Amino acid sequence: MNRARSGDSPDLSPQARASCVAMERVFGTDLALPFLEINDNELAIDGQPRQVYTLQPTTDLVEWRSLGQTTNQTARLICPLANRLTRSPQQFFCLKVENDGK
Repeated sequence: MNRARSGDSPDLSPQARASCVAMERVFGTDLALPFLEINDNELAIDGQPRQVYTLQPTTDLVEWRSLGQTTNQTARLICPLANRLTRSPQQFFCLKVENDGK
């Protein structure tokens, strides 16, 4: 499958585009790896259709909790963050791919 580099997507914010380009340099262009874009109100996951994810937030990188599993039906999954997380000044996320969508 030939796909344009994720950093070239017009839907990404300038910060997300720069982050994506940097990550492509580190990880290559493995299409099975999802890309997260986080803003104040939502988390967007760009990945493969039918991939199943477990989203885990933390504020201290020690205690991780699971928000549950979700399936990416369309290659772009939007998760609202309002009322789900603490109001800590910093948040970190782990996105575990439970299956590759195949």
